[in-house]
Amino acid sequence: MRLVALALLLAGCRTDDVWFAPDFDLNRMAEQPRLDPYEPGAMQPPPEGTRTFRPAPRDRRLHEGLDEAGNALTSIPVPLSRELLVRGRHRFDTFCAPCHGVRGTARTPVAERMRLRPPPSLHQPRIRQLPPGDVYRIVRHGYGLMPGYEAQLDPDDRWAVVAYLRVLQRSQDVPLAQLDAAQREALERAPPPGRSGGTP
Repeated sequence: MRLVALALLLAGCRTDDVWFAPDFDLNRMAEQPRLDPYEPGAMQPPPEGTRTFRPAPRDRRLHEGLDEAGNALTSIPVPLSRELLVRGRHRFDTFCAPCHGVRGTARTPVAERMRLRPPPSLHQPRIRQLPPGDVYRIVRHGYGLMPGYEAQLDPDDRWAVVAYLRVLQRSQDVPLAQLDAAQREALERAPPPGRSGGTP
């Protein structure tokens, strides 16, 4: 009875395109129909109404701090205003001051613990002489152990930081002869640096 059932079962099986010679090197897997990338029929057509995206060309001066020849800009390429400086001060105090200090002197608790390479004072002559384009690129990409802030600051914010830094540098190095009498008197009444109780 079992033999009869097995014979009936085998008789009902389809044998065309099923029985083939064993291929122990698996060539049938290496040699199979396929389409190369971008070959007609390989990619699905885009949905109806889809438009090709072509990003607008980036202004190299604003986004990279470089002129057409690839040199660092010697001036800030955005209009200077009080609003820009206020925004620059806020971004500076948020991202730069922890290491460089709110006055840019790099005397902060964070800087004191950076034994390998402490951050420099932003009032050093070599830093004061950097063109704005180089300062912008340092803010964007970082320098040495300093990380870049491209993700945190958009181009307008980076230029705001550069503009505020220039004002900060100027405020800490004004020749005494350029001050009027009231400003000199206020300076003489001010406590010595480090005794005001604030962050230097």
